[in-house]
Amino acid sequence: MLILTAMELEGRAVAGALGLTVAGAGIWRGDQMELRTVGIRACRLEGAWIEGAKVVIMAGVAGGLDPSLRIGDVVVDGELEFTPPEGMRRGSIHTVEGVVCAKELKRELWETTGALAVDMENAIVKLMAAKAGVRFIGVRAILDTAERALPQYLGDITDDLGRPLGLKLVGRMLRRPVMLGELMRLRKESVAAMEAVGKAVEKVVEAIRSSGG
Repeated sequence: MLILTAMELEGRAVAGALGLTVAGAGIWRGDQMELRTVGIRACRLEGAWIEGAKVVIMAGVAGGLDPSLRIGDVVVDGELEFTPPEGMRRGSIHTVEGVVCAKELKRELWETTGALAVDMENAIVKLMAAKAGVRFIGVRAILDTAERALPQYLGDITDDLGRPLGLKLVGRMLRRPVMLGELMRLRKESVAAMEAVGKAVEKVVEAIRSSGG
């Protein structure tokens, strides 16, 4: 079983929930499973792909498009041979090229795609899994709701693994001190979302094994 996350923070959360051990930079291993980080927009996917994997899970956080979703709610998308565990919604996850910050754009995507959530990797990994003939499941916990606007600068202050770029972050905060409050609030919400996705992947793995998948 191959589990992928875009960001290191997501990887650590999922690895902790599954009891995996560190096996290298951005790599964790456990009982017949391996977890790897693939970067934002799955930019490191080819290097993380493992031939012979039977199931691929793309896990992490996402933006909510369905107005009923709240922070920490979980959406599951993909080839499920089991009923989603309690507390999860089954539905599509729409993939875009950049962070969807504006509430208006979230509303437009909700109306035009019918997807429950939006991310930047699901469709990319799903396509590669399809080409390899591997079963795919996406598991996403909501970080920002449909009614929440994210700061436009987020993509500029992190690297492709979601790690803060120190100099850029400090420079922007000096010019815009209000950023500190925004980022502290986002960090608090991230903790809840990361905990939720870790528990969700644990339940999905249990369901896959129980179903013989």
